[in-house]
Amino acid sequence: MRSLKNVKKKKVIKVGIVVVIAIAVIVAFMPKHSGEDQQMPISSFSLEKKDLTESISTSGKVESVESKNVSAVAEGKIKTVYVKLGQQVKKGDLLAQLDTTSAQREREKAQKSNKSETDLALQDMESKYREFDNAKFLFEMGEISKDDMIKAQTAYETASKDYENKKQSADISTFQQQIADATLRAPISGTVTLVNATEGNASSGVLFTIEDTQNLKVTANVSEYDINQVKKGQRVIVKTEMTDDLELSGEVRSIAPTAQKEESTGKTTATGKVQFSVEIGIKDRNPDIKIGTNARVNIVTAGKEGVLAVPFDALVKSKQGSNIYVADKKGNSYVVREIKVKTGLENDLYVEITGKEVKEGLRVINNPKDLTVGQEVNLG
Repeated sequence: MRSLKNVKKKKVIKVGIVVVIAIAVIVAFMPKHSGEDQQMPISSFSLEKKDLTESISTSGKVESVESKNVSAVAEGKIKTVYVKLGQQVKKGDLLAQLDTTSAQREREKAQKSNKSETDLALQDMESKYREFDNAKFLFEMGEISKDDMIKAQTAYETASKDYENKKQSADISTFQQQIADATLRAPISGTVTLVNATEGNASSGVLFTIEDTQNLKVTANVSEYDINQVKKGQRVIVKTEMTDDLELSGEVRSIAPTAQKEESTGKTTATGKVQFSVEIGIKDRNPDIKIGTNARVNIVTAGKEGVLAVPFDALVKSKQGSNIYVADKKGNSYVVREIKVKTGLENDLYVEITGKEVKEGLRVINNPKDLTVGQEVNLG
């Protein structure tokens, strides 16, 4: 009896397995209806016109268009400092005064030592003038020759020059110049961005820096591979760490005629990338920008307004060229269609596309590499 029961159980199990397999096959071959395949929505976008630019990206430091360092001509003791860091000054304003006590004392000594010589020179000049005046009278009377009169004139002129030299002796003028140089003034109008002068200390090194904080520039480096695309006057987009994503308008003002050189040898850098210095003027004024901050710049080398463009991920490339996949409305779903395109101007994000079927409003599919033409899709 047990063996008969076991045989019946095995038959029941086999029949059940056959039924399950049959059901699976039927389900697999059943036609699928739109929306029943549980497909994830496909990312897409509406094709629209954009202003597309091609640019060279680089970076640099924000600097003042006009900057001057102020140092003392001769080292001395700083007597008075008239300005503070951040103060606005005009050209010619007092910055500091050095102690001139020693120079004034030496000038007085020189003046005294030269006074007697000057007095003697004055007496000699006056004597020579009287002799010359008498010689002119005698020449007119026919008492002396013309040569004798000219000799008297030459003697007077020599004595006159000697007197003038004694009055303006080299020693005195030197001390007078030292006194004049002890007064430090602003060479340009601007903001005091460095104060390295302390009353009572020696006046060595750079004491002040005056910079125009309103007119700024960026000095950036461009590689030898890109420099021929850079032209004077080209538009530049400038961004700084202090202004986040705010785009400031700039312009290429100058391009170095030679590659950067090593300071020690004066020769073009032998190692690393060969780069050229480019000066970019910042046209937009913004109080948040500080001198010395880092800046990111995009030098616009080409541009078009109102072109149809797609992200690079939307392009499908083949041996025949480039294509895009679009989603055409069909009932409650969309069907994938391929459109042949021709690519044009491009930047880091987008590429221009043209073609017979390319027009605004097309629903372009992002990153369509896993899709096939004619496939029904759901759009996100």
